[in-house]
Amino acid sequence: MIIRSEELEIAGTPVRLDLDDAPTDGVRALLDGTVWGTRGGLRYRNFSSAWERLDAPLILSAHGPDGAVLGALVTGWFDWGYYIASIAVAAGQQRKGLGLEMCRIAAQWGLAEVGQGTDYAALVVGDNTAALQTAFNYGIAEQARVEALFVTRMRPTRADGCRVMTEADRPQVLAALQALGRGWQDADRTMVTGETHVCERDGRIVAGAQVVAQRMRVISLGAGLADPVLLWGLPRMLGVRADDFRYVQLFHVWGDRAALEPLIRHVLADHGVRMACIQLDPMDPVYPVLRQQIPPGLVARLTGVDSMAIFATCPIQRPMSVSPLMGSFC
Repeated sequence: MIIRSEELEIAGTPVRLDLDDAPTDGVRALLDGTVWGTRGGLRYRNFSSAWERLDAPLILSAHGPDGAVLGALVTGWFDWGYYIASIAVAAGQQRKGLGLEMCRIAAQWGLAEVGQGTDYAALVVGDNTAALQTAFNYGIAEQARVEALFVTRMRPTRADGCRVMTEADRPQVLAALQALGRGWQDADRTMVTGETHVCERDGRIVAGAQVVAQRMRVISLGAGLADPVLLWGLPRMLGVRADDFRYVQLFHVWGDRAALEPLIRHVLADHGVRMACIQLDPMDPVYPVLRQQIPPGLVARLTGVDSMAIFATCPIQRPMSVSPLMGSFC
């Protein structure tokens, strides 16, 4: 349902801005066709936009004179405020200021809709940080950084003691996550029982992770002249297709090395993939376990570690938790 609509001119282009509480077909199509990533880095199309994970969404879309969707800004509600899940601009409208203007208007309209004092945050990669800070000039700033760690196994195997979490396990898993002291911990609301795997030892759960399957089409690895060679070779090393690359992202991760390594291997085998991505605050107690104690695998060594900034209008308790919405939407 359209909450608010106005017609105005942005960068010399007449547009109609709509604020909706659900994605339209045009917005979905724009995001499905958008190439994500940064210049000189990994660029891809995402086939796994998690619309169903959005809670109380506010979606700002820009439409041209012919009604075509020129841009979209998608947000979802958290206990602390709104998370900016994605900002997409149609190919012909990029670098014209449309995205920045939509950020500014989204902040004004969103605050008017949900009330002053509402906080905003976004997970920002690489060269997008300056643009976001410029657009949200009312107080948003970098509050933390998270790193995307990759683990690959060429022949993953299922491990004894690893299984899908049951509802009976849920209180124990939530207690273990709470003990980590992560800020923005929302596992009680976002942890899906059927997606979460645990490792059990001597009748006690000692590790866990929520597993979200992902699909993307890799457009570029950002390797310059070597990019075509790597784009041809790396997928073959993994036994996958660059145009339909499947992997898993792990959230609400906890446990020690002895339990996490077999759990990750089990999850990869269970989902029929060879790569897992885990986004963690470097201050997280699990970070050194994954970064220093669990072998990443050959391909993960080549892909390295991606660093992302968390921009927010409010302070964040460190270490911070990366929610399935924050990490798996676009």
